Amino acid sequence: MRPLIVFVCIVLSTAGCCKRQVCDSKVPMATVSRLAAQPASFLDRTVTVNGLLRNAGGNYFTDLRLELSDGAAAVVVQSWLPLEVPPMRTGAGGNRPAVLSDYLGKKVKITGCLRKDGEIFLLEVQQAEIIAEENK
Repeated sequence: MRPLIVFVCIVLSTAGCCKRQVCDSKVPMATVSRLAAQPASFLDRTVTVNGLLRNAGGNYFTDLRLELSDGAAAVVVQSWLPLEVPPMRTGAGGNRPAVLSDYLGKKVKITGCLRKDGEIFLLEVQQAEIIAEENK
């Protein structure tokens, strides 16, 4: 019985160490180029940035690598929406929930927290809105 109590105490004491810090420091509107050039100065801070959302990977389902680009630079973006949703039932009415492909290839405004994951700086999306369709 004693080893079980020790194990539970260790688990509970280390559980708090893995919580992410909250991004409570807000930065005024930033640019993608500035985020890419000086990511450490935005680390663990909430930023709002505009750019073209694209998949830098080879395939939407098997090689999704989201980037927000301003044409000169890009930052990695964490996926925040499902890739697909089940089809709506006939006669169910209502709108289909948003999926990631709704935002790809479009100019978007993203508010999120810049984090470091290993050697990569990653923008964790808190809010996103489509600003404009990309001219094709």
